Amino acid sequence: MPVVVFDLESDSGDMSDDFRWMQITVGCCIVVDTALCLEVGKEAGKRALAAGTQYTFWRDVAPARNIDPFAKMLELFDDADAIVAYNGLYFDMGLLRRHYGRNEERYMRHRLKVLDTFDRIKGATNRWPKLDVLLSANGLPSKSGDGKKAIRLWEAQKRDELEAYCMDDVKLLLQLVILDDIHYPGVGVMPNSLGGLKSFLISRAITA
Repeated sequence: MPVVVFDLESDSGDMSDDFRWMQITVGCCIVVDTALCLEVGKEAGKRALAAGTQYTFWRDVAPARNIDPFAKMLELFDDADAIVAYNGLYFDMGLLRRHYGRNEERYMRHRLKVLDTFDRIKGATNRWPKLDVLLSANGLPSKSGDGKKAIRLWEAQKRDELEAYCMDDVKLLLQLVILDDIHYPGVGVMPNSLGGLKSFLISRAITA
């Protein structure tokens, strides 16, 4: 079974708890063999990235009539050992909720697989760790923009640029969570057991 690292972009900058007025524009993910995700370090991240399979899903492009455009993404989640997202338990899974229909059990099953490094570090430090800050502090490339840029790209229908931006976030997140530990400026070193993918996979195997 694989690991799925994903990110979603939306058509609104409203970060309220009510997702009725916000929709996904595009979702990107990389599917990586779990064995590769049990390695740690920058070189391990590069190997996982090179071996991963990339997927892109658009809200207005469905495989067939009456098929939800994000149905395949949810199928990838079904088969995953772990699902990785950044602020995913709140934002990304909140956006995806409507695409589960009334299948609350499936939605909760997927949530229980989520490694949300943002949520874990925030819970431990009571701070809101920006992804770009963590990337820079750990010697990884910076993000190519922010959520506001993604909204502008969607409004201008610059789909190639929007897809590249979304997929770039997925690639960077994969490389971050596969590190042995994560340096957080002003706080210290976050051990792998806090936000790392290897520890998360091991804990799931023990409790499964």
